[in-house]
This record gives sequence, C-alpha cells and structure tokens, in this order.
Amino acid sequence: MNQKKWFNATQPQTLQFACILLYLNAAFGVFYFIAGSPLEIISVVGAGAAYGIANDRRWGWYLGLGVSIVNFLLAFIVGLNFYGLISLMFRGLLVVLLLHPMTRSYQKLWFK
Repeated sequence: MNQKKWFNATQPQTLQFACILLYLNAAFGVFYFIAGSPLEIISVVGAGAAYGIANDRRWGWYLGLGVSIVNFLLAFIVGLNFYGLISLMFRGLLVVLLLHPMTRSYQKLWFK
C-alpha cells in the first residue's frame, strides 16, 4: 500500500530541511498574502512542492526549485534592509539545499 506523506524522514537531510522550509515559507506566504502582498502567493505554491518532494516526485523537486528561485529573486529585488536580508538568506538557503549534490543525486536515483 502506497501511503501519501507530508514529510519523509528517509530522505537526505538536505531534502528534509528543504521540505520544512518550503512549508514554512508557504505558511508565512499565506499571512503576507492576507496582509496585502500579492506576490507571496508564489510561496504558497511551495507547499505543493514540498508535498511532492516528500512523496518522491520529480515534479515536486522542479516546482520547489522554481518557487525558491523566484522567491529569492523577488526578495533580492524588493530591498536589502535588515528583515529583507534575513529573508534573502533563508530563501537563498532553500535554493542551495535543493541544488546540493546530495539532493541532486537522490532525486535522480529515487524520484519518479
């Protein structure tokens, strides 16, 4: 029986942390979207990407990489005040986690 899961503890740490960051970005994206920032809807799509990654789906990895790159570029364009710099660092970390060699080799081998 193939169960769907929200988090996969058997994946490498880089993918586990990427899933956690994608879910957190999605949660904060909902709050910022409600507060009036329409571009944060992109972060909400990251929850679907994290779900796909947790279930070993290649589309989830591609979607997560796309969302994280777009979020990083948007954070870079918006500004570099103190809070923007912290946001930029976490969004950059997500890109690095998804492009890490351990993540790349795992997704090439195990993702469907």
